[in-house]
Amino acid sequence: MKNRRGGTNAVEERFEKLSNVQGLLEMRLPEYAKLMTEEMGKPLAQSEAEVSKCSGMIEYSVAHSLKFMQD
Repeated sequence: MKNRRGGTNAVEERFEKLSNVQGLLEMRLPEYAKLMTEEMGKPLAQSEAEVSKCSGMIEYSVAHSLKFMQD
């Protein structure tokens, strides 16, 4: 499957972008957790756990999505 620009596989391109987001979540976990705590009043440990959970969900989705999309 090609994307609109005629380049790489659109699904693979999306997985790559999601992997980049997952990497940013891991790299900036303390920053995002602090922001969540400041904006929502959550305890810092809960904010850190939520950012980690999101990162893990992306990682799992990228690893298993091709299997999920099969007939």
